[in-house]
Amino acid sequence: MEENITLEILEEEQLDLLKPLWEQLRDYHQKHSIHFAERFKVFTFETRKEGLLKKEALYLLVAKKGTSFIGYCISSIDENEGNIESLYLKPYFRKAGIGKRLFLESMKWLESKGVDSISVTVAAGNEPVLEFYRHYGFEVSTFKMKTIRNTKGESNERI
Repeated sequence: MEENITLEILEEEQLDLLKPLWEQLRDYHQKHSIHFAERFKVFTFETRKEGLLKKEALYLLVAKKGTSFIGYCISSIDENEGNIESLYLKPYFRKAGIGKRLFLESMKWLESKGVDSISVTVAAGNEPVLEFYRHYGFEVSTFKMKTIRNTKGESNERI
C-alpha cells in the first residue's frame, strides 16, 4: 500500500486543504473524550487555523494517494520550541508506516531549524498513541487538568 503514497509540503496559504482531515481527527477526539466531548464538538477548524497562523513557522506535510489527501502532520516553531501540532491518517491507511513517514519528516524539519526542544500534546482519550511517541523518545512531562463546566457555565463540584 505504501508504494503509491507520496508526501508533499504545503504552503501556509494551503492550510484550508487540511480542513476535512482535521475535522475527522476532531470528531475522533470528540468520540473518545471522556470529559470534554462538548468542547471538541464546538471546536472549529477556523479557530485552530487562527492559532496556527500565529506561530513563527509552520510545516504542513500531507500524505497523498493519487490526488487524494489521506493524512497530514502539522509542525510549528514558536520561541525556538518545536511542536508536533497535529498528526492524522485516515484509518484505512494506518499501520502501513505512513504516519511514521509523516512524523519523521516533520521531526527532521524541526531538527533542521535548531529548536531547543520538541513537544507533542495528546488529547485525553487518545492515550493509545502515547506508545507511538514513546518509541521516538517522547515521554510525558506534565499532566494538564481542566475544570469541567456544565451547560450553564458552572463547574461541576465534587465535594
